[in-house]
Amino acid sequence: MGYAAVDSLMSTIHRLVNSTRICLISTTPEILDVAMKSAKSLRDALGKNDDRKNNSEGVMAADARIREEVRKLEDAIESDALTQFLSQSESSQQEKKIFLDLDNLTQYIHGFSETAKKMVEEYTQELYR
Repeated sequence: MGYAAVDSLMSTIHRLVNSTRICLISTTPEILDVAMKSAKSLRDALGKNDDRKNNSEGVMAADARIREEVRKLEDAIESDALTQFLSQSESSQQEKKIFLDLDNLTQYIHGFSETAKKMVEEYTQELYR
């Protein structure tokens, strides 16, 4: 379940970064890169359970925590992006690039990155218990 949440977050980031209609401004590319690297480390940790098939209570709890934290980050990114998209689409009817600035999520994403490191460690410890 955590793996699917991480995959969804990575897809959201990938779509934002690679869209031809979105122009990432300010430090948004760097912020999304931090989020993507954290998501990849979580995905790698979760992927280790494919071979082990460990369904212990500790692993399931760590997986649930990862899923919840990833969901909150994805919701924050999508909500902020949607708000900006809607405000820009109201100001112009013609098709043009949409500017996306996620600077206000910088602290949140850096906090998520630190939390992700701890969650990877926690998950790995539970997996090999």
